[in-house]
Amino acid sequence: MNFRISTHYARNFFIASLLFVFTTAFGQNFDQGGNITLSVSDGSGAHLHWSTGNFCDEIIVGEGNNYTIPAPTTTTTYFAYWEDASGCRSVCDNYAVVVYPVDASGMDITSIESPYCKNDPNDDVFGIYNYGYLNKVFTLTPASGGFSDNGDGSATISPTAMAQNTYIMTYTVSIDNCQHSTTAPFVINPPLIIDFAITTPVCSNALPQLLTGSEAPEGHFSGPGITDYGDGTAEFDPGAAGPGTHTITYTYTDPDECFATVSHDVVVFDDPIVSFATLNAHYCAGDPPVNLIGNQAPLGSFTITPVTVIAPDFADNGNGTANFNPNGATTGPGTYSITYEYTDGNSCYGSETQTTEVHAILTPTITGDATPCQNIDLIYTTEAGMNNYNWVVSAGGTVVSGGTTSDNTITINWGSTGPQTLQITYDNSNGGCTSNTVTLNLNVLAQPSASLAPFSNVCLDDAAFLLSGGTASPGGGTEIYDVDGVPTVIFDPSVIGSVPDPHVITYTYIAPNGCQNSASENIRVLDLNAAVNSLDASYCYLTGWK
Repeated sequence: MNFRISTHYARNFFIASLLFVFTTAFGQNFDQGGNITLSVSDGSGAHLHWSTGNFCDEIIVGEGNNYTIPAPTTTTTYFAYWEDASGCRSVCDNYAVVVYPVDASGMDITSIESPYCKNDPNDDVFGIYNYGYLNKVFTLTPASGGFSDNGDGSATISPTAMAQNTYIMTYTVSIDNCQHSTTAPFVINPPLIIDFAITTPVCSNALPQLLTGSEAPEGHFSGPGITDYGDGTAEFDPGAAGPGTHTITYTYTDPDECFATVSHDVVVFDDPIVSFATLNAHYCAGDPPVNLIGNQAPLGSFTITPVTVIAPDFADNGNGTANFNPNGATTGPGTYSITYEYTDGNSCYGSETQTTEVHAILTPTITGDATPCQNIDLIYTTEAGMNNYNWVVSAGGTVVSGGTTSDNTITINWGSTGPQTLQITYDNSNGGCTSNTVTLNLNVLAQPSASLAPFSNVCLDDAAFLLSGGTASPGGGTEIYDVDGVPTVIFDPSVIGSVPDPHVITYTYIAPNGCQNSASENIRVLDLNAAVNSLDASYCYLTGWK
């Protein structure tokens, strides 16, 4: 144990003409187990007495100037006075020897953050004890740059300037010939070297890349277009990142809390913009060939599916253009997909596919009577679901209803006899191809003339009679009579009755050509009994007519 001894110098004083001043013979610092010398510099007498305790002569130490005693282990106050031969004493004065223990068992080095990562910041460590009077020194084994003794009981460890190793740090305190030391090890970890691979450059339409860090399943990825899976892997999506240069970073922290990061730049090229022109969505059979032009011409190439289409119906011209014939030997009605492809100077690929349909020219049908009778409303029908119907009726017909551009039916009354025509065209509802024109040739049959002579009213009890009086032209046809819509050739008043009043007798004539005409007349059936029964039984004179 080392001690620091602090002396207290007494003031000058005179007792019996004796003057003294306390001093020490060997400075202020002593070793445990060593000695100190008590002395005064002034005064005189036969005897110089030394004691300890709380006052003079309490605990006798000894006498004499330059008196050597064992060094105290605790702070001790020493008392002294001169005594002459006659027994006269000077004033008793004292000084304190203050002891500061420096015990090896209490030494330590604090604030060590071992193990150190190679990229850690500087770390200051501190020694205990650190009294100002002590000499304080830090040393390192093996010696290394990056370790510095600050001379004040502290040292600085600079991991970035030190090699990977295990070091022994020694803290030594000393005074005079006495010293104590304590040691502490610390470790400088090797630098963390981590990495990952990423393909660059890439096109923005490239498939996502799976990235794997060197420390997987540990570590994390970050950056544009990154989906971090938390297990040392990630997915980089060029499309999500977008065109440009992007920095992708992988970070890792080891069990010693050492941190490392590595970054790589990845270049994402924009996809080429690819398109081509002049291909319609629909073509009609018979349409002329079309020239297709890619926006990257004279670069790029064209293909078609189905592959059964061959030149000259489809041909890639090798200069970013192609020819397509909707009406070729290997094309015709059907659906075709045409693709234009282009790869730019960055090896980025782009394509556009367009689909077209070639439609057959439709031939309509007309359903309806081709030998209609004159003056009869007749309905004609064609295919439903088309566009832009175009009905054309010859001069002998009158459109009664329908027949517009949205109608697939038309009602016609043929007023003129003989040859007539009805035409129809329409556009295909899926593509707009105009159909062939279909003409229905008609022969309108003449309507016969028919008349019926008037009938006289009859009584309810009149005899039945044969219906007659109808005349028609041309002859040779069939005559039909009906009463109130009920066919009959006999009119029997008693059966038919007086209700309704009047009855309607219709004469219908069907000519040999199948056309017909009719005429009608009214007839009344009189019930005289009902008429008489309606009279009063008696009348008064001059009461007026009734």
